[in-house]
Amino acid sequence: MDSLEQGMHLDLNLIDRMAGQGTALVPTLTAFSGILADVRTKPPGPRRGAIRHGWDHLMPTIRAAHGAGVTVLAGTDSEVFGQVSTEVGWLVKAGLSAGAAVAAASWTARSWPGLPGLVDGAPADLVVFDGDPPSTRLCSPGRGGSSSGAA
Repeated sequence: MDSLEQGMHLDLNLIDRMAGQGTALVPTLTAFSGILADVRTKPPGPRRGAIRHGWDHLMPTIRAAHGAGVTVLAGTDSEVFGQVSTEVGWLVKAGLSAGAAVAAASWTARSWPGLPGLVDGAPADLVVFDGDPPSTRLCSPGRGGSSSGAA
């Protein structure tokens, strides 16, 4: 498989295989952090247990995957779409360096599927506004299910 999204219950014995075959991990931490508080208020049950266990397992999984050479990419798959900057922050909390976390949302995310790097003439990864960002949304939730940095 090319990439694995979420990875909450990933068998750690598969990490070396992922690294060897170039499988990327896109953990979508922002999506799960957003529902975690709500899940904790629910009565015990299979869904609550699976999400809580998966969340507890996810940070060590990301650290282990990154340490083994698995490409970790920043991506989101829940509203508000386009919060990749929040995902980068979560990747730092998971143990990636700030540089590796930014790369997961930009140059690594570009090079992993074979897109050109940060070179003159390549499509832009970053748009800088002189002042406040425009009030219109830059990413519409109606365009595809997942908006990872690799998209």
